[in-house]
Amino acid sequence: MSKTAKILIVDPDHTAVLQMAGAFRQNGWDVVAAGDAVLAQSVIRKENPSAIVLSSQLPGGGAVLVVKRIRTSIYTLATPIVVVTKPGGARKEEFLAVGANDFIVKDPDMRGLCDALRRQLRGDPQFASTAVTSVSAAAAPAPALVRAPLPVFAPREIVANPERLSALAEAGVLDTEPDQLLDLITGIAATLLSVSTVLLSIIDKDHEFFKSQIGVLEPWATARQAPLSHSFCQWVVSANEIIVVEDTREQPVLQSNLAIRDMNVIAYAGVPIRSMDAGLPLGSFAAINSKPRTWTEPELAHLQNLAGMAEAVVFLESKVSAHSSAARSVAQGVIIQNAAQILRRIASSTPRPEQNALLEIIETQARGIVEVKRAR
Repeated sequence: MSKTAKILIVDPDHTAVLQMAGAFRQNGWDVVAAGDAVLAQSVIRKENPSAIVLSSQLPGGGAVLVVKRIRTSIYTLATPIVVVTKPGGARKEEFLAVGANDFIVKDPDMRGLCDALRRQLRGDPQFASTAVTSVSAAAAPAPALVRAPLPVFAPREIVANPERLSALAEAGVLDTEPDQLLDLITGIAATLLSVSTVLLSIIDKDHEFFKSQIGVLEPWATARQAPLSHSFCQWVVSANEIIVVEDTREQPVLQSNLAIRDMNVIAYAGVPIRSMDAGLPLGSFAAINSKPRTWTEPELAHLQNLAGMAEAVVFLESKVSAHSSAARSVAQGVIIQNAAQILRRIASSTPRPEQNALLEIIETQARGIVEVKRAR
């Protein structure tokens, strides 16, 4: 049974939104809207639209930035984007170059825009029936679109971004020896989440380096690295967001990744590891299973806490931390806070008063360290 398509309209002009929404509903499509680039990102993740209609009139070049952002994430990489403009407006080539699927000069009756959306929706079999209806009954059905294959690699302009690579160099973590504390955190993650593999991966411009690992197959385990053709973590870095997949073989972007075939990566959950000073994504802390699985909220909360600990340890081992005792104290406080949150979550299943009291002391003291040092 075909689904009803959901169209996201991103346009600061309320009147224009109402006009487009009316035309789209006549086609049997559901409509959601956002008035600016920031709200658009939130709505995209919450509503998972079938297609996006984006006004080129967002202030400050915001429309181009929205398209770029959408194309960094596995969740929205394949979502069709139709950019609409007024006569004599933005340049078509600019938007198509960054990943828009179509570029339309808006007409008063919205027929051209609806036809453009219909072409995009015809490329997805989920919406085959809802995409046929036209505002103009006399119009011939638009031909189905042949979509280009989805990319195997995350956008190079992000992975090889000079600012990110500079932060990576300052961290001094690439091609270094294993770290005892990081390996301890990785081992805790494997046990706590009951997974076969855990990786702390650092993403360079052309490969990923395994700073800490457990359960990785050979020859990758000995090499402690893999090309980006075998990396899911590059997409965590690209979007700078957590990625959670129950079965990678069914995820449109990831299903062609060679890590599925060669490293048996089936279920995947990865959290960004960022530079603590600038917040730039350096890599990911990932839990992996060789069989499909549903990740629970407590498991993902554990994973994010463990990633927070690993991120702080990476900072403590970096060149940057050597010059700031205050920053080192903040990182140590972050480790304690995250460890205490995991302990509290575990203890909640079999609560004891003394456990909660001790955890309260640990959390209060860690919070105090972080707040005092950050204030200096």
